[in-house]
Amino acid sequence: MEPRSVYAPFDGVISTIHQPNGSYVDAGAMMVELESEQPQHIVGYIRQLFKVEPEVGMPVVSSRRPGQPTFLSNIVTLGGQAHLIEPQLQRPGMTTESGLPVEIAFSDSIDIPLRPGEIVDFELRSR
Repeated sequence: MEPRSVYAPFDGVISTIHQPNGSYVDAGAMMVELESEQPQHIVGYIRQLFKVEPEVGMPVVSSRRPGQPTFLSNIVTLGGQAHLIEPQLQRPGMTTESGLPVEIAFSDSIDIPLRPGEIVDFELRSR
């Protein structure tokens, strides 16, 4: 029952502290939430009805910032089922929208300064 150092699995900043300093916590209890300063991947939704059937490895082009070039990436993971899309990501005028979640690769070689949590538009490209 003494203080113990805890190390994060990645560089970042503490966004939320769940346990005050000096607290006794059970194993597995959440103590802090960390936010990466560099994006590791992009999580998006392919809205229903699919115009193109998404596949792992399918290329995507992405960008939302005006005047910024698009970048080419690919789908790494497809979700197993459609989910409701968060209200702030829905198209204007839509009250309920669902889509298939996808993970899109993002690497340091992409020369567009994105921030984690930034909203990005992407378009599927057929192979």
